[in-house]
Amino acid sequence: MTPSALNFGSVSVGKRSTVLRVSVRQFGAIPATISGITIAAGFTQTNTCPKTIVNGAGCVISVVFAPTAVRSYAGQLTVTYNGGKAVATLAGQGTK
Repeated sequence: MTPSALNFGSVSVGKRSTVLRVSVRQFGAIPATISGITIAAGFTQTNTCPKTIVNGAGCVISVVFAPTAVRSYAGQLTVTYNGGKAVATLAGQGTK
């Protein structure tokens, strides 16, 4: 996954951040079969990922930060596939 970290900075509670994106690419000889995409609380994702990604292909995951409280948020975006997991760290600050 590229980039491996997304920092959304400060976002007011009840508002949404701008969209940040990560690219997922498959470079192995065996196609990657995605079994799940999970994301930490406070963040949401939409994606263009097919169930199976063949060698040289990829997809995009769009992430938005929408804090529900004044606090720091940190977590991960995880793509689980037949070869393991790809992880990007997520960070943001909910403000008034």
